[in-house]
Amino acid sequence: MNKIRTLLVLCAMCIATISAAQSKSGKSNSVEHGPYEYNSFLDNLFFSARGGFNIYHGTDDSEAAFGDRAGMSLNFELGKWFTPVNGVRFQISLNNKKGITFQSGPNPPMSYGAYGEHIDNSYYKEKWSITNFHLDYLFDFTNLFFGYDKSRIWNSSAFLGCGMVLGMYEGGSISTNEYQLSYGPIFGLISSVKIFKDLSASLEINHLVVDCNFDGQGDGSKYESMSTFSVGLTYNLGFLGRTDFTSHKGGKSYKKPRKSNNTANNSKITDLEKAKKVLKQRNDALRRQNADLIKAQKQLSRDNTNMKNQMKEYLEIHEATPVVLFFPMSRATLDMKELTNLDFYVRHAIALDKNKVFTIIGSADKATGRKDYNKKLSEKRVEYIKNILVKKYKIPANRFVFKAVGDTDNRFPKPLLNRAVIIE
Repeated sequence: MNKIRTLLVLCAMCIATISAAQSKSGKSNSVEHGPYEYNSFLDNLFFSARGGFNIYHGTDDSEAAFGDRAGMSLNFELGKWFTPVNGVRFQISLNNKKGITFQSGPNPPMSYGAYGEHIDNSYYKEKWSITNFHLDYLFDFTNLFFGYDKSRIWNSSAFLGCGMVLGMYEGGSISTNEYQLSYGPIFGLISSVKIFKDLSASLEINHLVVDCNFDGQGDGSKYESMSTFSVGLTYNLGFLGRTDFTSHKGGKSYKKPRKSNNTANNSKITDLEKAKKVLKQRNDALRRQNADLIKAQKQLSRDNTNMKNQMKEYLEIHEATPVVLFFPMSRATLDMKELTNLDFYVRHAIALDKNKVFTIIGSADKATGRKDYNKKLSEKRVEYIKNILVKKYKIPANRFVFKAVGDTDNRFPKPLLNRAVIIE
């Protein structure tokens, strides 16, 4: 136990000495002492990943050899520097803890993670995993004492934080696949060496303090702890924002600015900015609506053109077919049945085929009556149909050619079928 603590102190002294020496030897005109420009939310963010080993300081662990106590450790963190001196970080630390526990007599050891392997007659090995989630305050004492220098290669900082510690035990004598939860402080030192502009190698030494019952043995001191040594890389997230600081020197200071005394003018400016924002939003909405209307108008025009083209193609393919209207013998008027046929033909043939000139042919059967009588009868039938089309249905007369053929053009074999007017 004393050897471990001595090693921690020596490492800390070594980091501080090297950092101080480097700072003194690296003095330049670029050293700044603040105050500094404002630091936005995405400026000076960093991510670190480190790996190393841990040593748990439990009730009986000091009796084991160093090799039987060293467990693996893996750390990931995301942090931000608010100034060259002050920052915060959130770290997740994954650890594989090793140690021993003491138990006299034939009973199994009463410790989480003890799995029954004897070191001698009274000691058993134990192992389990520890996951630590903690939020830390970062304090860069190199920049505090020697000033901020962008070109400095080596920096050292201390941190103090607190978090949740979760222990997972597999195959222990007390329980299987159980966990133990505790809360405790953590503190330590970090030293980094710049490799590239935004990439540094870093070394961290930290010490975590937990309750004495965390490993299942409560007969020792009031607290237990774990020391971790890890090395890795730190990357400044320059793609999100700035990665350095600048002394204000006429620019903005990170100190809180004084409020303007002209409250009335500030209020008016705020109201005008709000009104401007509202008008901009309304203007954008009207612009979008106008664009939608233009699109709808264009689409409607395209649809109308397509309908006209389709109607034209339909009329070209479906030309109006002829129709025969039958009259009673010696009559020049139609009955209700034939008037209905004429109405249907007008609405579904003549009205649709507007470019066609129709021929109206009136006839009489040659088996009945004299030729001069049949001629006059056919003329009356044609005149009757003409009056209906022009006067009732308001169809221009120039869309028709009227012919009265008497009994000279009987198209059908039976006399009653030739007493007709043909529209073609």
